[in-house]
Amino acid sequence: NGRKIEFKDTAEALKNGISMIHQEISLVQQMDVAENIWLGREADFSKGGLIDKKLRYERTRELLLELGIEIDPAANVRELSIAQMQLVELARAISYRANIIIMDEPTSALTMREIELLYAIVRKLTAEGVTVVFISHKLDEIFAICQRVTVLRDGSYVDTLPVKGLTNQKLMNLVVGRELKDMFTKHKAEMKGEALRVEH
Repeated sequence: NGRKIEFKDTAEALKNGISMIHQEISLVQQMDVAENIWLGREADFSKGGLIDKKLRYERTRELLLELGIEIDPAANVRELSIAQMQLVELARAISYRANIIIMDEPTSALTMREIELLYAIVRKLTAEGVTVVFISHKLDEIFAICQRVTVLRDGSYVDTLPVKGLTNQKLMNLVVGRELKDMFTKHKAEMKGEALRVEH
């Protein structure tokens, strides 16, 4: 919003409207879905020093319904599939109502149906003015939901381009750092004697 800022920690970033979905699952396995989503924000559901669990479940149900995620708020996280855990991570990041959401390889554990759901959520967020930084090495995902792409190679900035008008070939060339003519280069191999035999 027009000001340069450096964050001491993730809590400060969250206060400034930036949330993140990490590639690795960071949920507390012993807690239920609702507890994980609102972890650290128990005061939002506190009355007289006691947590109103019913209110927390209601708010969680509303959030999941809004996102189209069909998971029971009372379900124990350790009983969920990896894909479901990833969706809970997504719901938690969105629950902060951040202006910027960073998604690091969010589809790595998702099925095709869940990926389509994620795409729909990203489109909904961006339509509402939320900025989504979508980190991926899958080029089809870039063309499916991104408006602008920044290529990083070996930790260095390469280029930023609008996705509209960008070809798959040009993007691959930027990623590998040279013109990629053959996806799989064939080499003639000299046939030698048997190296390994496995039976039964």
